[in-house]
Amino acid sequence: MGQTGSGKSTFISQLSINDYSHAIGHTIESETHKVQEVECMVRGQRVLLVDTPGFDDTYDDDGAILENIAKWLRDTYKKDMLLSGLIYTHDISMNRFRKSAGKSLQLFKKLTGRDNMNNVVLLTTMWDKEGLTQEVGEQREETLQSKAGFFKLMLLDGATLMQHNGTIDSAEEVVSRLLSNTPKAVAIQQQMAAGRQIGETDAGEYVNEGHIKLQKQHRKEMEAMRWEMEQAHKKGD
Repeated sequence: MGQTGSGKSTFISQLSINDYSHAIGHTIESETHKVQEVECMVRGQRVLLVDTPGFDDTYDDDGAILENIAKWLRDTYKKDMLLSGLIYTHDISMNRFRKSAGKSLQLFKKLTGRDNMNNVVLLTTMWDKEGLTQEVGEQREETLQSKAGFFKLMLLDGATLMQHNGTIDSAEEVVSRLLSNTPKAVAIQQQMAAGRQIGETDAGEYVNEGHIKLQKQHRKEMEAMRWEMEQAHKKGD
């Protein structure tokens, strides 16, 4: 999981048994619109990697994307298929942590749950991007891990921070680290198994909270426009 353009599909394509290059985006638009299971080979072992759309997807809103991911997790949970690991990708070439990146990370945390952080890799990507020096990238990583950093609490709860330099060896190292984990049900699977609807899960409530804020903001903007029109009309009289 991770933001659109953070390198999820590129990472998977390096390990996929069959060609997965069609899923790699070369524009600001997302190429992954639904959850996709991809068979991969990692150091002689067959592995199933799961590609997901980013929560800032071009075509769907966060609610639709969460529903898509949650349904896949619910269906696989019913088949007793659990995840050995979760990889959250973050583009280290970004010079600042944008609001959309923060929202995406929060949703990931809600969906995963604190008890599953031992099975999480926080993966910084795009280290091979032109113009990014190792020194600058490491400074940004230190900021993410700092006391006020976005990764701090997740690391304290057991998540692991790793780097992906764009090579197949690097991708294999990340996945290999997760294969010995004990597979677990993530928070949203546990909550749906307990009878909650998607919108009632921690992740669903977070998305709905965002929608309510947007609706309030929209109403305020409409009221402000209406007031300005009324003032303009009065001056015209």
